Amino acid sequence: MERRVGNRGPASPPAGPGDGSVLTGFVNSPNEISVAEGTVLFREGGMAEFMYVLLEGNVDIVVGGTVIESAAGGTVLGEMAIIDGAPRSATAIARTPCRLASVTAEQFDALVQQKPELARFVMRVLSGRLRRMNQRLLDAFSEVSVR
Repeated sequence: MERRVGNRGPASPPAGPGDGSVLTGFVNSPNEISVAEGTVLFREGGMAEFMYVLLEGNVDIVVGGTVIESAAGGTVLGEMAIIDGAPRSATAIARTPCRLASVTAEQFDALVQQKPELARFVMRVLSGRLRRMNQRLLDAFSEVSVR
C-alpha cells in the first residue's frame, strides 16, 4: 500500500511571464500520447529515454513506495534524469487518464535553444520541488525534535 506524504503542495510552478505559451507547443505534438489511470510512466532506478510534458491529467510521484507529490497538467515529469543522465529518482504513475508529450534529451536540448523560456520553466519546476522537499524535511525534523 502506498503511503502519502502530507502537505505535498502543487507540482506545477507558480505562473510567470509567458508561462502559458511555453508548453502550448507540445499540444498536438507528434510525440503526444494518452495513458490510462494506473499506467507507470517510468520507474525509480530506471534509465531515462524521455521526459514528459503533462498536458492533462494527474500523476503521482512515488519514492520508496511513498507518494511525495501529485503533478497536474501544465508541468514536466522526468526532467532530472534527462538533464543529468542519472537513473530515475522516482516512479511516476498516472492517477487519472493523462495526455502527455514525450521529449528525448536531444529534443529537449534543441527546444531549449529555440525557446530559452522552456529552460527557465523547467528550472522553476525543479526549484519548486526542491523548496517543497526542504519544507517537508524541516517539518519532519521538527516532529522528531518534539517527541
